[in-house]
Amino acid sequence: MVDYGQAIKLPFSDGKKFWINMAVWIGYFVVSLLLNLLMIPLIRLSLWWQLPFGLVYVAILAMPLLYYTNLGIKSSKGDFTMPSWHDSSSFKEMMELALVTIVWSIPAIILIMAVVFGTLGTGTMQQFTTLSTATQAEKMSPVYALQAQQMILPILPKLLYLIPLLLIISFFNYLVYLSAQLKYSQNRKLSEAFDVGSVLSTAFTRNMAGAVFLSSLIIFGFAIVSMVAFFILAITLVGIVLIPFLVGIMMNVFMAIFYSAAGQAYGEVNKVKAVSVKKKR
Repeated sequence: MVDYGQAIKLPFSDGKKFWINMAVWIGYFVVSLLLNLLMIPLIRLSLWWQLPFGLVYVAILAMPLLYYTNLGIKSSKGDFTMPSWHDSSSFKEMMELALVTIVWSIPAIILIMAVVFGTLGTGTMQQFTTLSTATQAEKMSPVYALQAQQMILPILPKLLYLIPLLLIISFFNYLVYLSAQLKYSQNRKLSEAFDVGSVLSTAFTRNMAGAVFLSSLIIFGFAIVSMVAFFILAITLVGIVLIPFLVGIMMNVFMAIFYSAAGQAYGEVNKVKAVSVKKKR
């Protein structure tokens, strides 16, 4: 069975690595913010101009992804210690893991687009694109507010079933690409990550589904506490400076819990051999 207590304690088990991981996520937060600012002038341009920035996003995210999938594999063996960043620093492995994540997410992305366009209609989506790419001056005009109201009100009833449907698709997408990520991280072989039968037989099990669902509920509880802290900090000048630190702590805790729980379930499904771990005195 998945030991959720160990998963929750894991991100706090090593003080030094806790602060290192927080610093990594702060760096990711700052770089993402800068990339968002750079993307603003390109929003109205073609996809080909936006694509390089999207690839940079993937490359940056791949670094912490490799670290936390390694954490998941350690948890699958009953080793509840934080991994070393030295074992997650290979650029080649980062890019391969990013490739695994992107490829396994493509079916869900296509399905989500089909569901959204099929439910809301092409006209609504075009109107949404026009409104979302409006300049700040255009957003301040009364015409913009009227157009937004005319778009939102008719689709509100559709959102009542569209949002739950998208959450279900996203949940199954998590199961699949998470299983593929762990398959890759176990032996660092792309062939294992793209073994369709093996990945799907791992993903669609009660163990994996239960671990992902229950760990998501635990993370949701932490997220509520974090959001309260976020709003408290946001109302003070000193607090605004501390927000990146809160983001760093929050992301490290969330990812560690999620991948530890998923890793344990992965170990149960794939009969991963446990290792003997010497506890620190």
